[in-house]
Amino acid sequence: MSEQNQSTEYGGDKDLVDIARESSFALRDTTKWLHRRVERICHTERSMVRRKVSVDFTIPEDLPPFHQSEDDATTPNVYFVPVALLRKWPPLMEFDLRAEDGRPIPLLTTRKNREVDAAALIDLAPEGSERECLRSLLESVAHLDEPGARHSLEAVGTFLDVRWASLPPDDQKAWHRTLRVAGSLVTNSILWVRVEANPGQRQLIKFAFIDPAPKELLLRRRVLSAFSWAPRRAQYLLPNLGERGSYHLEIEVPPDLAIYRAKLELSDLPPLVPQTPPGTKTLSWLKALPEKLALGMRERYRELLDPGRQRRPEDQREVEPGKPYARNVGERAYLYVVGSQDQYGMASVDMGIGNRALITSSWRASLVITALLALLWQAPGSVVHHLDGAVALLVIFPALLALVVVRAGEHPMMRQLIAGVRFLLVGAAMLPVVDALFMLAYAHPRAGDVRTPFLIVFLVGAFVSVLLGTSWLLPGTTDD
Repeated sequence: MSEQNQSTEYGGDKDLVDIARESSFALRDTTKWLHRRVERICHTERSMVRRKVSVDFTIPEDLPPFHQSEDDATTPNVYFVPVALLRKWPPLMEFDLRAEDGRPIPLLTTRKNREVDAAALIDLAPEGSERECLRSLLESVAHLDEPGARHSLEAVGTFLDVRWASLPPDDQKAWHRTLRVAGSLVTNSILWVRVEANPGQRQLIKFAFIDPAPKELLLRRRVLSAFSWAPRRAQYLLPNLGERGSYHLEIEVPPDLAIYRAKLELSDLPPLVPQTPPGTKTLSWLKALPEKLALGMRERYRELLDPGRQRRPEDQREVEPGKPYARNVGERAYLYVVGSQDQYGMASVDMGIGNRALITSSWRASLVITALLALLWQAPGSVVHHLDGAVALLVIFPALLALVVVRAGEHPMMRQLIAGVRFLLVGAAMLPVVDALFMLAYAHPRAGDVRTPFLIVFLVGAFVSVLLGTSWLLPGTTDD
């Protein structure tokens, strides 16, 4: 079967490219018809996230129908409405688009989608010689993947920058809006939803897809979070589709994890990943370490007094238009903005260990091991004269602690955030084995032969206990 017969964009009263061209006005100001978008992000059992989105909108009165009904009273029209932006590459997995009643909605092919995006973008630009000169570049922004589209957009900006002062104010405003939509189309395509409705009718569509879980970009933070010394940051880009009534985002983390901080940042330009000079953040983290440890001691004390303590609810207040609001309660974060004006967004969530039982058990085990190593150092004669029994006792420690280290059914993110703690615990468990090897190195060991090695092993054990104690204390709530 040919692509044309498989697609749903054919068979209307007009060509879909012409419909997109006539519908470009809807992208200039979406406040009148795009009311509310609600998104929910939750982590699956794999290292993936499922994103569920619902969009509440009204069919614009002047939107041209793809198919005009002969009897509006009984049969609705067919429209293609630009309601959202979807990433160009890599492709979205398990994408599912449905109407409010659960009926599946067919999608345009990728090639046709980019054709209609290009038509809408070109028609969005003000008429004149500038649009004719930039027509091919604007078309390539919609058609090409990110590297080529970004290069084309930069060429458009360079061309307009030379002529900007000579453009009329209305054309400057129109080009500003065109460049904003073009900036969104560098990495995204417009989701043109096929709906059957009458002009001015309220609609609700829902779509969902699977994405890889965001990875921590900074090596420093990945290392610190593995030892539970800092949270791991997940960032979600929220592309701009003009103005909207309200945007709600709910993020849910896997079991045994917690959200330390949630933040929604809005910007006039697409957000970029910040570049930090090497060593700058590490030094600032070390300088703030005493304050973080004091904060951790206070948090652990509160948890001891009230294990099920919840954060105090915030006072009710109105959120100013265009100002983001964020709140997190344990394993959930809620982000919200109303009346955003042509703004891009980035949601940042700091996640860390919520169930600290493994860290607590690891620290306690290391303290017991350190106490044993101290005893061996202070009284080496008590073991060198009972070599067989002492060696058997010391070697059995790693086997006993394996019950603490190995936990079935853990979420992959939990394993990542606890990897450093497990490494330290395994290292502490192996220290008694090292003492045993020192004794076996002599045919008939004496107390004086092993005292110095026992001291070195004890100091290493004490250092590991300090590191695990730091993992137990640090909450990471103020880490940047």
